[in-house]
Amino acid sequence: MPFVARWPGTIPAGAVRDGIATIMDLFPTYLKQAEAPLPTDRVIDGRDLLPYLKGEQGAPHEDFHYYYRNRLFAVRSGNWKAHFFEKNLTTQGRVRVVQCKMILKGGSVSNTR
Repeated sequence: MPFVARWPGTIPAGAVRDGIATIMDLFPTYLKQAEAPLPTDRVIDGRDLLPYLKGEQGAPHEDFHYYYRNRLFAVRSGNWKAHFFEKNLTTQGRVRVVQCKMILKGGSVSNTR
């Protein structure tokens, strides 16, 4: 996900992160920093991003599956993403694979693709 993170003294400036993170990871990250518990009445798919952004541990996800309604639309694994298109969508049933890289510069994270 395109993302900008800046927290002087906590997130190191100039660090680079290549792993997978999603918008769903923000919820548990914010709760953890607020010292609030995660809800227990539902499954929370996101994970705390701060240890990753601080360089204390690896990426929160090794791979990630994207769904459109109830169908698998794409899979991201490492620097690769495979898009699966159906004939009734826009690309006649083709698969497109692109290379992705997440970069952290000056304390900011951005996804190049």
